[in-house]
Amino acid sequence: VRLVAGAGLVVFTVVYLDVFRRAFGSCWTASVLGRLAVVAGLGVALAVWMGPSWAGLLIYVSAAAAAALPTRWVWPAVVAAAAVCAAVLVLDGEPGLLVLPVLCLLTAFALRGTRHLVSVNAELAEAREELARNAVAEERMRFARDLHDLLGHSLSLIALKSELAGRLAEAD
Repeated sequence: VRLVAGAGLVVFTVVYLDVFRRAFGSCWTASVLGRLAVVAGLGVALAVWMGPSWAGLLIYVSAAAAAALPTRWVWPAVVAAAAVCAAVLVLDGEPGLLVLPVLCLLTAFALRGTRHLVSVNAELAEAREELARNAVAEERMRFARDLHDLLGHSLSLIALKSELAGRLAEAD
């Protein structure tokens, strides 16, 4: 029994870490949803099968859901994980551990805040890059205007000197 539970925990941990890597490393894809389903299934199965000492896995399920799911799906998934956690604790007579479902909600809230900060920082970096590109474009335009003015003055000076040379050539 312990060997099977340990193997399940190893698989849970590997897939959980992969969900986080994919959730924060790139945009959301359907493969993340499949991996999240594996994490949720293993977490619920281990908590129900092994009892209250494994109910803490549902905190990790909540964290993975908050990190990987689109906003509209996060809170139903997190509330479901917290409800399963509470049910496991109450059915096994461990009401003293009812802080775990609260931790499911708080962890999800913290992860959503982290996702928001990552998103805002990415937008800020994008805006800085755009400002840098605009500054380069403005400097190029300024240089082009200066070059245009300089060339215009030079051509005007050449025209004036050639006109003067033409007049002097007629006089001499």
